[in-house]
Amino acid sequence: MQQDQNPTIDFFETARRECPTHFGVTAIPKLFPDVVATGTVHNAISAGVGPVHQKINGRIVLERDSFLLWLANRPRIGKRNSEERG
Repeated sequence: MQQDQNPTIDFFETARRECPTHFGVTAIPKLFPDVVATGTVHNAISAGVGPVHQKINGRIVLERDSFLLWLANRPRIGKRNSEERG
């Protein structure tokens, strides 16, 4: 088995192959479990820094490739651990 592959690239390639081309924000937990929270996406959209989206009948619909591009490029803030809260 080849160990040289980048797991990040594999994640995005797999997502492009397996996810629908368009999906609602509420589908994120099922499509991307433990990757990004629905609330994070809503907050980013509200702040004007979220993924490209459309509102259809009051629901936010995301395009897969635009969402994955946003996910790959969004700023990361490290998780707080108990030592930092001190």
